[in-house]
Amino acid sequence: MSFEYIDKNLSEVRERIAEAERRAGREGSVMLLPAVKYAEPAEIEYLYRHAGIKQVGENRVQQMLEHMESIDCEGLEFHFIGTLQTNKVKKVVGKADIIQSVDSLHLLEAIQKEAEKQGIRQDILLEVNVGNEES
Repeated sequence: MSFEYIDKNLSEVRERIAEAERRAGREGSVMLLPAVKYAEPAEIEYLYRHAGIKQVGENRVQQMLEHMESIDCEGLEFHFIGTLQTNKVKKVVGKADIIQSVDSLHLLEAIQKEAEKQGIRQDILLEVNVGNEES
């Protein structure tokens, strides 16, 4: 199977990132996180083994779990980047390397409770609104 389209797309994206970093004076400051929502397992394996991608983002719980089971890429990190519902927290905590979509105290508490139950520390990115509510 040929993955030339992946190489071509990644090359174009990396060039645009490098140019933006140069303009901003921040070379090497951007992390590329491919979203693999519609990717086949072979494409994800190619990203990891041949294209230098060490982290991918998935926004659907079931698809993330299926990818994790079907892909033999020890060391590949999965970030959960979609909206996480509290009824699916048990499926994601301890599986995703990072949950990037924590946008409420309620969700944060559910993640913490499940992480404690599993005896682990779950890495997350927490969305915080710093705007003025009165304006």
